[in-house]
Amino acid sequence: MKTWMLLFALAVPGMAMAQQTELPTFPDAESVDLTDIESVVNAMLGVLSGAAEGKTCDWDLWRTLHEPNSSSYAVVHRPDTSFTMMIDTETFTTRFAGNYEGSHFWEYQTDIDINQFRNVATVYQNYEMRRKWEDGVIARGVNMHLMVFYQDRWWIAASTWDNEFFPRSE
Repeated sequence: MKTWMLLFALAVPGMAMAQQTELPTFPDAESVDLTDIESVVNAMLGVLSGAAEGKTCDWDLWRTLHEPNSSSYAVVHRPDTSFTMMIDTETFTTRFAGNYEGSHFWEYQTDIDINQFRNVATVYQNYEMRRKWEDGVIARGVNMHLMVFYQDRWWIAASTWDNEFFPRSE
């Protein structure tokens, strides 16, 4: 019994995600460290959150972060089914850029787990989303990135994400 209580006591702090209270900051094209995995994936979130910061989303930076042949897989939920939708980097920028440009949208990291072996890495990045910062969290999710290191820098080779939106309280 004492063993179970000890395990529970050790696990609970790791299970709770800290609530982000300050506006997140993201590296821009000039300050992103392409030799650092976390800097690369946070810069990606910064591109998506650009309009919320009062800037234009930097889709050239988005392209720079992704390996030229990279792909993304969104998990799409419908009332009766779920499926994945594959999107290459260029299609994402041309097809979805307007969705991000026209809204105040924050997506910021709450936790990260990086597993690296030599020139490959997997990144499990938890995030939260907000529309207006002061209105609070509207969703949370996870990005899973496959990263590769070549040409003296890290590239996002593939990404998959899923999220859950919270019911509106009205």
